Formats: sequence, C-alpha cells, structure tokens
Amino acid sequence: KIIKKFPKLKLIFVGKGEYKKSLENYVKDRNLESNVAFEGEIIGQERVKYYQQADIFCAPYSDEAFGITVLEAMATGTPIVGFNNSAFKEILKDYPYPDLLVKSKDIDKLAQAIKKLIEGKNIRQKISSWLIKESKKYSWEKIAKETEEFYYEVLSS
Repeated sequence: KIIKKFPKLKLIFVGKGEYKKSLENYVKDRNLESNVAFEGEIIGQERVKYYQQADIFCAPYSDEAFGITVLEAMATGTPIVGFNNSAFKEILKDYPYPDLLVKSKDIDKLAQAIKKLIEGKNIRQKISSWLIKESKKYSWEKIAKETEEFYYEVLSS
C-alpha cells in the first residue's frame, strides 16, 4: 500500500514472534526483499540505535498490555504510528496527532498514517519534541519515587 508511492522505503522488523515466518514469506512472494529486513530480536543498547536511526516507529500491536517499546521510541523522539490499543490510550493520550493511532486492524488507515508521517517532516519534528518531553514522565527515577510514596501511604494507613 505504501511502497508504490515510496519505492525507496525501508521497513526493518525488529523482534521475534509467531508471525515472523509468514511475514518473511509474504515479503518474498511480493518481491519486497530490497525494502524489508528482518533483524530478529535486538536487546540492550543495540536496540536504541534502531530507534535513533528510524524516521518512524510503526507499532501495529492489537493488544499491548504496557508499551515498553513505545516508551523506548518516545525516549528517542521517534514518531509513532500504530493501532490505538490500551497501552497507546494510556501512554499517548495527549499525542499531538491522534489520527496516527488508528483503530486496531484497520490496515488502510494505518497506511494513511504512515504516508502522513513520511511526507510530513515538520510533523515528525513536532512529534519528536513532544515525545521526548512526554517520556520524562516515565523515567525510572520518577516511577520508583511514586511507587515508594505509594508503599509508605499504604503502610501508614
């Protein structure tokens, strides 16, 4: 849906999962190998490099309990597009472009959202600034302090 308009587009899959083999077959059957790479599971500091090199983080998760990958993308300022699951509704509730978070499994709307980000460098820059600022709400120090305060509150009552 996107590659026809943007033939130089590169999609990099990071991670592993039950759909990897079928996705690889899909890519091969449609001769998209020059546009799609499967990197497998990447952990630690190496993973940060992928976010930093990306123009867009596409997260087509239909059910994500709490989006650690979303927080990682936020911390690097990588604009996010994906399905509006429960994690997104919580973490990205004030996202400056909510139309980039589309109804689950709506592939056409997801493709439109990706195109909007590809074509909108100014939009990506605005989102990037917002994401970095917003990600500070989820720092380990802040979460640890809030958790500690909650424990003291429970213990004192």
